[in-house]
This record gives sequence, C-alpha cells and structure tokens, in this order.
Amino acid sequence: MVAQSAPPAENGAKKPEPAKAELSAEDQELKDALLLMVTRAGDADVGVQRLALEGLRREIRSATRCAA
Repeated sequence: MVAQSAPPAENGAKKPEPAKAELSAEDQELKDALLLMVTRAGDADVGVQRLALEGLRREIRSATRCAA
C-alpha cells in the first residue's frame, strides 16, 4: 500500500503557518546557546567539537535531572 500525499492547495493558496510561540528572554538565550553548541559540534577542530558536545551533555543532564 502506498501512502498518498495531501492534495495541493486550491488556487495556489498557501496553508496558513502556525503561530510561533514567543520565547522568554531566558528561553531565547538558552536556545541561542544550544544552537551555537550544535554548530560547533560540526567544527573541523576536534577540541571545539569536544567542548561543544560536553556543553550539550551538561545542558541535557541539568534539564532532565530529577528534583528530589
């Protein structure tokens, strides 16, 4: 069975884009830091990659740590 794609919009109309949620200043700062670390993880320098991955690991651990 082959999955069918959605039919194209009529009259060339585009689908309305979902509204983007506003981020708080703290959340925007975290997002920017994470994006920078992801970018640096793809760097050619192994030292830069290691630091970026360590930073991502630290952020993930702090975000998923159980509050006891």
